[in-house]
Amino acid sequence: MPYGSFHSYVAGDTVMQGIHAKIINQIALVKQPYFGWGLQVYRLPTLFVYTASDTTFVYNPTFNRFTPLYIFTAQEGDSICLPLLRAGGGTSYSGPLGDSTFCFVIDSIRMVKYDTAILKTFYTRSYTKTNAIKLNWGTAQRGAYVERIGSVFTGLIPSCSFGAPDASCVSLATDNAQDAGPLRCFRDATYHIKLVISDCENGGIRVSIPEDKLSKITISPNPANQHIYVDNLTEKDILKLCLYSSDGRLLRSVSHSNKMEISGLANGIYFLKLYSDKSPITSKIMIQQ
Repeated sequence: MPYGSFHSYVAGDTVMQGIHAKIINQIALVKQPYFGWGLQVYRLPTLFVYTASDTTFVYNPTFNRFTPLYIFTAQEGDSICLPLLRAGGGTSYSGPLGDSTFCFVIDSIRMVKYDTAILKTFYTRSYTKTNAIKLNWGTAQRGAYVERIGSVFTGLIPSCSFGAPDASCVSLATDNAQDAGPLRCFRDATYHIKLVISDCENGGIRVSIPEDKLSKITISPNPANQHIYVDNLTEKDILKLCLYSSDGRLLRSVSHSNKMEISGLANGIYFLKLYSDKSPITSKIMIQQ
């Protein structure tokens, strides 16, 4: 969408409830300030997933356990109902929550070519039953998930279908805060899939920044008055810079830049948060005009 996209990547491994799972971080890449829907990309949750017996499970904080997300043993015509996944900050639900809170039908299963790879694709459409919510991996009428990749039309988790004939999900405020468009690219040890004509990674996102490079980061000048600079990182290394006031208010942000303009801000202590493909780094900044 015009305001940007988001970058999901495996950040490591962890053990939750005795289960070995992958940590998937999701970082918003916002091109420009956008009020309303655009702000949703700021609330992307960290996901914890594992795959067993051809089913991918995700940790579901609504039910405090791992629940199914992608079922790769499904057959054409299967009707599947799964537990609702609370997507992140600002998401709210009303009505009863049970173990079958969103439902979909497998319309067809096909082998589809995605750039350099041919992968099994499960095309889905949502349906509503009692106490169920209309979610899907795309629109209510057409969604899809793919072996190895997951969803191709929306975020990794299913999204509410705004503007669908059945607007139940709108009234229940179940958007998943991932409305940044379809999959642009996918990379793992086997595949490098590019699904757009333009730069695959929305500005040339680096897949990995060496830890020793992160350890040498400095912010200059400090104190500052017109601009602040992130030393030792290029624009492609940085996903986003955010400047916060001492009481936690977001004041300014830039994407894919190693500098930020700060003129006009009052003297005082501020905090600069740097987002890359590693854990965010926060630095204290003093501004003296």
